[in-house]
Amino acid sequence: MFELIGIQLTKLNPDATTSNIRFGARALWSDVHGLAMLRSSDQLYLDPTSDDKDVVETLVFNFLNNWKLQ
Repeated sequence: MFELIGIQLTKLNPDATTSNIRFGARALWSDVHGLAMLRSSDQLYLDPTSDDKDVVETLVFNFLNNWKLQ
């Protein structure tokens, strides 16, 4: 999984070092996994009108936008 994410991160920022790509892939996956675990244990504490998808999209959108700027 990390390798697949790393490939996409490389496309967004071809100047990133191998070390940064490895770290970024693990950070992004850990963030998404953490959200999934919080949701599955009913600890995400979202407003009833909120959607889990919105939280994941916000996290990934912000991560990737920042990644491109590095």
